[in-house]
Amino acid sequence: MDSFNPTTKTQAALTAALQAASAAGNPEIRPAHLLLALLTQTDGIAGPLLEAVGVDPATIRTEAQHLVDRLPTSSGATSQPQLSRESLAAITAAQQLATEMDDEYVSTEHLMVGLATGDSDVAKLLTG
Repeated sequence: MDSFNPTTKTQAALTAALQAASAAGNPEIRPAHLLLALLTQTDGIAGPLLEAVGVDPATIRTEAQHLVDRLPTSSGATSQPQLSRESLAAITAAQQLATEMDDEYVSTEHLMVGLATGDSDVAKLLTG
C-alpha cells in the first residue's frame, strides 16, 4: 500500500482490530474485526453511516461478532495477528477511494466502503 495515510480514527480502528484478534487468539485480522472496531469507536461514523442507509448498527454489530466468534484460533502462538487477504483488500480499496476523491487521508468512511466491497463475509453482511 503506497502512501497509506490513515486518519487518527482509522489508525485507532486498525489498532483495536489487531488487539481484538490477538485477545481472541485469531491468527488473522479479518474484516469482521475491522467492522467491530469501527462500530465500537466513541463518536465514530460507522453507526450513523449504517443508520443513514436504513440499517440497524446493533444488528450488524451482532452479526459481525458472530463472524468473529466462528473464526479459527491458535494457541501458544506469540506472534501478532496479520491482516487477512480480505482485510488487506478492504484497506487497499479504502486507499484507492481516498486517492480517487483526492483525499489526503484514509478515513473511517473510506474504510467502511472498502469493507463493503469484495467477497468477504462482512461485504456480504453490509450489502445484504
